[in-house]
Amino acid sequence: MTMDPGQPSIGSSTQVLVLGIGNTLLRDDGVGIRVMQALERELDADARLRFVDGGTIGFMLSALIDEVPDLLVIDAVRMAGPPGSVRCFENEAMDHFLIGRSSSVHEIGLRDVLDMARLSGKFPRRRALVGVEPATIALGEQLSSEVEYGVVSAVRLARDLLDRWLADGGDTH
Repeated sequence: MTMDPGQPSIGSSTQVLVLGIGNTLLRDDGVGIRVMQALERELDADARLRFVDGGTIGFMLSALIDEVPDLLVIDAVRMAGPPGSVRCFENEAMDHFLIGRSSSVHEIGLRDVLDMARLSGKFPRRRALVGVEPATIALGEQLSSEVEYGVVSAVRLARDLLDRWLADGGDTH
């Protein structure tokens, strides 16, 4: 079940925080939430996963990140690709991608939250960003057709990553 980010604690069996970010009232900006919800429908029975609607992200999410060893973030991300294209940035590639970019129209950026985790000594051992290139960030609740098509690819990519992480357990290589 989707967790409210204000909820204080994640269960001790949780291995991966699956964090959907975005604003579902700004069309394609809500793709991270939509992909996270689709994954949750498929994988909700797995107690090693915790699904969180991170909304437009805030400092309160750093407490949730501190409680899990692995982090999967799904968001609309400008990558200079065609709308609906999907990419995964894992570990150092994610860190490098976030350096020097505001990357977010949200109140604070993912980089800020991860910097807080790094400073607290609770940086995720494995982390990944599944990004979907948006076509439009305008008022409206429906994804553009290009991004709607990209949701299927993003779910598949995220699912493959989660399957690999859960099969590997704590192995980071």
